[in-house]
Amino acid sequence: MALTKVQADGINLADTFAYTGTVTGTQGLVKISSTTVSSAAASVDLTGMSSTYDFYQCHFTLTPATDNVNVFVRFLNSGGSALDGSVYAGGLTNEGGGELVNTNGATTMEIGSSVGSDTSESMSGILFSGPANSTTHQCGLFGHTAYTNNGGNHVSTTVKYSFVKGSMQVITGLQLKCSSGNIEAGTFTLYGVAK
Repeated sequence: MALTKVQADGINLADTFAYTGTVTGTQGLVKISSTTVSSAAASVDLTGMSSTYDFYQCHFTLTPATDNVNVFVRFLNSGGSALDGSVYAGGLTNEGGGELVNTNGATTMEIGSSVGSDTSESMSGILFSGPANSTTHQCGLFGHTAYTNNGGNHVSTTVKYSFVKGSMQVITGLQLKCSSGNIEAGTFTLYGVAK
């Protein structure tokens, strides 16, 4: 097949183009599931993790119904149940480098401490998890959250967790929940990371 060279100013990318053949070398996110909370919910389960992807991203916004709560995540096992035993290790660090959480055997993965619920108090974040299908490598939960705490102060955190030794298993989703009360509002989207 002959190749045609096109000069940089010889093509208008605002035009409509039709592509044929296979596009290779692209990577990206594939939307798996999405949930919008508009009336109080005890928790949000993001499901759909499977062997199709090894790594996943969760993009979310969350407003707790109760002031001064901790927001946490649990992995969902192959049966879809939240893993609530002492299977998580890791921590949560604030923007100043201070440790908010440091644990080795917790029942939750805390992603926000003392989150506020007053006007203009809420949280958002991006969480990465994987490898979701491995029983030989620790599945981790990593990411960043930003929120306003119950004192009205901005907090930006780094999230870093994994299974403790001996607890590794395939996961099928994430559960987000508050330490008390409900999730009043929020948007939650789970993406698979293309291989």
